[in-house]
Amino acid sequence: MTVDWRAVWRFVWPIVREGLVAMLVALLVAMGYSDRLAREALAREQARVGAMGVTHLSALAVMDDVSVGGDLSVQGATSLAELSATNATTLTNLTASGAATLGSLAVSGAGSVGTWLQTLPAETLTIAAGGVITPTGTFQALRATGAVTTSATTAIVDHTLTGTLLCLLNTGEYDIVVKDGANTQQAGDVALGPVDACLYVWDGTQWVMLGKSDN
Repeated sequence: MTVDWRAVWRFVWPIVREGLVAMLVALLVAMGYSDRLAREALAREQARVGAMGVTHLSALAVMDDVSVGGDLSVQGATSLAELSATNATTLTNLTASGAATLGSLAVSGAGSVGTWLQTLPAETLTIAAGGVITPTGTFQALRATGAVTTSATTAIVDHTLTGTLLCLLNTGEYDIVVKDGANTQQAGDVALGPVDACLYVWDGTQWVMLGKSDN
């Protein structure tokens, strides 16, 4: 039988919490606080940290790794050596001095990178004649088993987020021609020879080419 320890904790925590509150109130009273002031101080702390679901903090400073299994919402500045979140993470300010691993990260304000901005390479796609490029990441390597031209109607599939960047790099030995006017806005058809690359941005309706390098 598998025990759902999270469910057990949800059941046990309210009971344990009441006992801890009573002990802390007694301790504060023994230290000279009035019963009313002690309870008000504890209430303020409980309002700052909710331990059973989404955690809300006004400010968080962590010197070691932080692993979040649920949602993490922080309203003030957050400085982390490393952040790993498997669910949604909402931060007003995030400063990561080490690695930051997120399933997805949406930045509504300005973002800055002190050293390198790295986009992990997606798995290389093999493009067939008349085929469609279906990128799985910003840095998308392509190859073909012979000289090919993409579909004349949809050279590159849609993206869902306006402003998304896409870099196509031909890592093979054969030319790949990306058709113009095929969900693409280019200065004509683009021929990517070996090691040639081109950069696009998704404008909400099509891929607009920003530049091309013949290497």
